Amino acid sequence: MATAAPAAAAPPSPDAAVGAFLQARSWLDAGQVPAQAADPDGVSAAAAILRLNGRVLGSGKALAADPAVGRAADAAAGTKPDGRGTVARAVAAALAAAIAEVPVKAQDGLGARLTLELEVASAPEPLIGRTFTEVAKGFEPAEAGLAMRHGDRWSYQPAAAMIARRLAANPSGPILAMVADLQLPPRDLADLQDAGSTAVYAVRGIRLAQVEPGATPFVPARALPVRSGDELSRADAATLAAAIVGRLAEQLRLPAPGEGVTP
Repeated sequence: MATAAPAAAAPPSPDAAVGAFLQARSWLDAGQVPAQAADPDGVSAAAAILRLNGRVLGSGKALAADPAVGRAADAAAGTKPDGRGTVARAVAAALAAAIAEVPVKAQDGLGARLTLELEVASAPEPLIGRTFTEVAKGFEPAEAGLAMRHGDRWSYQPAAAMIARRLAANPSGPILAMVADLQLPPRDLADLQDAGSTAVYAVRGIRLAQVEPGATPFVPARALPVRSGDELSRADAATLAAAIVGRLAEQLRLPAPGEGVTP
């Protein structure tokens, strides 16, 4: 009898994602991340990307399932392991990396000038398969993050990082990156499993980003829906272009004063 695949783990709620984003934004504006900052309910992984005028200055990530990821984030931020959750650790590491990228005279108040992209995700969900090809069938690149465990060591590729590093074209890119990160031989999953406990996981979450430091966050779209490969007529091309422009304009639209505020 075939073994049924486990149900997909739900990502954190939109409320949790927005709350985490606003909290992280306040840390950046203040220029520091507090030593005690627990994760919202349902958040077990996080990644932060900080940009200045569109250029990536710093990034950080943390996975609650892997203490080593948290220790690396703490080390990058120059702190000792503390009461920070994954969101705080990821943001602290990203901010420390961004500060290190600019001259000393430009470091004061840098956090408030950076835009934030934040990904919050649920606990890793095992992907079924004895080969990387089989595993990839249950995963859409960049629609979720990926994690790999070999023994007690983990490698984590958040969706935001895969897109920023152009590894989202297909699952082989991030999988090979994790194999290299874990210093494993270039073999298929079955061979790695024979040599030790190795598994691949989906890490499903929500990404929020902003176009300016004070702008309202939005959910970025990686790609438009696939269309037919048939050649477009001039009229169809104009319609498609208008739809793309309209979608982007809606995403970038700032809310009117008081919009979305409950009396």
